[in-house]
Amino acid sequence: MKIKYLFALSILLSLLVPRAAYAQAGFSEYFITVDPDSGTIHLIKEIPQVHWIYVGLSGTCVDQARGRYMFHGIDSAGAEHFYTLDATTGTVLYAPVVTVPSGDNWGELQYDDSLQRLFGIYWRSAEQLEYFISIDQVTGAFTFIDTIDGVNAIPVGLYSYDQHRHAYILSANQNLYTIDARTGAVLSSPILRTSLGGMHFDNATGTLYGNIAGTLMKIDPATADTTVINQIPWCQGTGGATMDEIHQRYITLGDSAGDHQIISLDTFGVPVSHPRFFQGQVSGENAIELCYDNSRGTLYGLHWHYDAATAIAPLAQDASITCYPNPSDGIVTFKISSAPTGWEIKLYSTSGQLVRTIDTGTHTEISLSLSDLPAGIYHYEILGCGHTHSNGNIVRQ
Repeated sequence: MKIKYLFALSILLSLLVPRAAYAQAGFSEYFITVDPDSGTIHLIKEIPQVHWIYVGLSGTCVDQARGRYMFHGIDSAGAEHFYTLDATTGTVLYAPVVTVPSGDNWGELQYDDSLQRLFGIYWRSAEQLEYFISIDQVTGAFTFIDTIDGVNAIPVGLYSYDQHRHAYILSANQNLYTIDARTGAVLSSPILRTSLGGMHFDNATGTLYGNIAGTLMKIDPATADTTVINQIPWCQGTGGATMDEIHQRYITLGDSAGDHQIISLDTFGVPVSHPRFFQGQVSGENAIELCYDNSRGTLYGLHWHYDAATAIAPLAQDASITCYPNPSDGIVTFKISSAPTGWEIKLYSTSGQLVRTIDTGTHTEISLSLSDLPAGIYHYEILGCGHTHSNGNIVRQ
C-alpha cells in the first residue's frame, strides 16, 4: 500500500529486519513461544532458509483452527516468500515465492478461522488503488476482491479482525474502516479523531481495543467513538499488540529504564504482569512478531538467535579495514590490519539480494571480482563473531 506519512515510511524501512547480515556468523532464525508472565522464550525449531522478516507491512498471523503460524520473509537470494509453519513443531508447511510488480506492496494479513481464508490489502501502483485481497497460503496467489475506495495511505500495523462478523478492521486516511471480508464491501468508515496504535479486536467479548498515546482505549468500529480505560505503564508510544482472549489480557511491549518489558493488562487496563523481555546476548539478536493463539493458549513469535559455537571468531578491536579502488571497474581489494581466526565479506545489491559471500579464513588481504555484476552501487559488510565490523558501498563502473 502507498505509505503517505513519513513516519510510517521510516518505520517500514527500518523494520525490514536484515537477518542476512549475520548469516553463517552464529545467527539463525527460530520459531519460538513466549511466556508473557515471565518474559522467557522457548526455541521450537530453526528456520535456516529465512534471512529477512517484514515487520512493517506485516504478513504475520495465526490460523487458530489448524494451529499454523504465518509470516512474510525473504531468503538469502532476496526472494520473497510467504511461510506457513506448523505451530506445534515449527515445520515449514508451505513457502511459496511471492513476486509483485515494482511499486506494488501487500500485507496487513488476518486469518478467518471459520472461512479458512487469509485476507489482507494490496497497493496496485499502476492503478494507484488499494485492494482488499485474499491470499492462497499454499501457492502465494492473490485474489483481488474489491477496491477500498478513498484509501491511499495506511499507517503500519493498524488493522484487526472480527471473526464472528467476518469483518476486517482497518485504520487509514483518518478513518476506521470495517470491511465485509466475504465481499470486500465497506460496512462503515467513520472519522477517527485521534492517532491510534496497538489495535486488536477481542473476539470473546466483541470489543475493539487500541493504544492511543500510551492509553488503553475501547473503540466503537461503527462510530469510531473512544472510551478511555487506563494509562499503560511503561508504554509511551502506539506500538503493536496481541490479545489473550482466554484470560482477557491485552499484551503489548514497553520500556522501563532501558529494560524492554512485555506488558499484560486486564480489561480495566491494570497490569497483570510486566516482566523484563528479551534483551539479547549480542548486538543483532531480537524477538519479534508476537501473535497469541487463543485455541492453544500460546504466544508465538520469531527469534533471531545467536549461537557462539557456530560463530566466526571476532576481529581484533583495533583492526583497520580498507577497500580499494572505489569506484572499481572490475576488481576490488579488501585489506584488514589483523585477522586472528577469520572474517567474512558479504556483498548485496541495492534491492537487498546477496550476490557474494567470501569466507577469507586468516588472510589479511583478498581481492574480489565484480566483472560479472552489472554496473551500479553494491553494499558490503565485513563480519566477525556475529557483528558487522565495517560496512559501506562499492561503485561498480
